[in-house]
Amino acid sequence: MVVAQFELWQLIGQNPFKDLVYYWFNRNLQPFSYALHTRKSRTNFVRFDTWLFEMNKYFLILMITLCCGATSIAQNMYFPQEKNADCSGAIIMTDSMFGPTVPPEGHGQSLEIQKNQMKDMFLFEKEHNTLWYTFDAMYSAELSFDIIAIDSADDFDFLLFKHDGSEDFCEKIKRREMRPARTNMAKNRSDHKGITGLASEAELEYVQSGPGNPYSKSIFVQQGDKFYLVVDNYSKEGKGHRLHMHYAGYPRPKATLRFSAVDKTSRKPVKSDVEILIVTDDQNESNEVLYSLSDSSKYRIRLEEGVNYEINCNAKGYFFFSRDLKANKVKGNMKMVAKLTKVNIGEKLTLHNINFEENSSKLLNSSMASLGNLVSFMQHNKTVTIEVQGHVNAPNMKNSKDVKEVSESRAKSVYLYLIKHKIKTTRLVYKGYGNKEMIYPKPANETQELANRRVDILITGL
Repeated sequence: MVVAQFELWQLIGQNPFKDLVYYWFNRNLQPFSYALHTRKSRTNFVRFDTWLFEMNKYFLILMITLCCGATSIAQNMYFPQEKNADCSGAIIMTDSMFGPTVPPEGHGQSLEIQKNQMKDMFLFEKEHNTLWYTFDAMYSAELSFDIIAIDSADDFDFLLFKHDGSEDFCEKIKRREMRPARTNMAKNRSDHKGITGLASEAELEYVQSGPGNPYSKSIFVQQGDKFYLVVDNYSKEGKGHRLHMHYAGYPRPKATLRFSAVDKTSRKPVKSDVEILIVTDDQNESNEVLYSLSDSSKYRIRLEEGVNYEINCNAKGYFFFSRDLKANKVKGNMKMVAKLTKVNIGEKLTLHNINFEENSSKLLNSSMASLGNLVSFMQHNKTVTIEVQGHVNAPNMKNSKDVKEVSESRAKSVYLYLIKHKIKTTRLVYKGYGNKEMIYPKPANETQELANRRVDILITGL
């Protein structure tokens, strides 16, 4: 029993429920520990032991639960290091939530903020008990956040700086060369409940020391923007805090796309490879690959609502399938069936989203996804030969040599891209058709002009 008692004390340690455990132990186990050592009758010993077990097993279960619960809480608690009190040792946030923290102590080794006026709306008078954070904006959106004191009596202030890309950024703060993007140093009142931060309904970007709104105006950020946030606890012997970031409209609601590939004629399932890309608004940027899926004819895909996507599908012996999924259509449960056409000589397919610089044959980055789809098609069908055909939008013009040269140079750009990606030249030819085969001889809008300005793929051999 003495050994058991020693091990129990070790288990309890600094557990927040230790007072309760000590009380229970002294009231229940300690008296019977002596009794166990003085009883000589084996029968009485067994009866006593059984009675003790029955009397205390439920409380033992409760005690263990409390100990484990406290251990779990402790594991989620962040214990700041001294370096975290300095800009150069800022805590790197990779999630939208952080904490709770234990109380920060002091200002670290470097006092970045000091000797300022009490009513300065841009800087603390000085650092007291600080923690520095750094984070990259997770989305392009309106950013707000909450700094929530564990003890509502604590008075937290903050400064938010946007990183300017310089290597001596922290030193520039120390030299007062960096103006914060947002600040709030309002005095904590009982109705504030120890909470401060940024909010969309707040009016002021900067709030100086003294009575005032504990929230400053939210800020619009671009994905990848880097920020530094310094949180200062003015209260002596204060406690820690939690930090919650909010991006307006994010995370987006999820939609479900049920995608299947079938033979266009027989309607039988076709095992295929599927690629899902996020389409950017900037044609100078490449579309981001979200998923690359393979070895099935059916897929269930989770997508964020309100985002433009491109769906590409490839299967051996078939033309590739490519469709745009517009943001306003991405919601709820969706269904898409790729009706794949078997590859035959003389068949023609238009490449979607092939874009060039104006009056140039230079491909824009927004074309890379469709070109990658063409490369995948050629890899799936290793004996197919093609003609890359270039077309231009030139209504009310003769199909002159100059017009043909523009279309041919663009076809050649696609041809060279395929060669660069190790498609043999013996499988490729290219030709410019000028404005001879415009789908819309008199285009009425930009969509029809884009349809005329295209690249087609003609199957010339199997």
